Amino acid sequence: MNYLHKFYLVEAERHQVLGKKVEAMEMYDRAIKIAKENEYINEEALSNELAAKFYLEWGKENIAQVYLTDAYYAYARWGAKAKVEDLEKRYPKLLAPILNQKSALNVGETIAQ
Repeated sequence: MNYLHKFYLVEAERHQVLGKKVEAMEMYDRAIKIAKENEYINEEALSNELAAKFYLEWGKENIAQVYLTDAYYAYARWGAKAKVEDLEKRYPKLLAPILNQKSALNVGETIAQ
């Protein structure tokens, strides 16, 4: 079992708290990459979500949207429906492209029925 992604995630959060943004960015990306490579979907999702929050706090909304979208899809792949719904409620603006697409699919399904 590989725990390196957890180490990098903790380091990312530590650097974030200390205001070391460049180091935090690198650690979030390492945590995500290693979690993904080792198929820890839940921790890939969490790392993406925390990276998104980091970028939001820094005022980098466009970058945060990329990480949040990845978190959303990872949580969905993991089957964490409640977490997906939580993200939809907390970040409707950032997830608008997904939510709009989802709404269009639901309308299409209704019409087809």
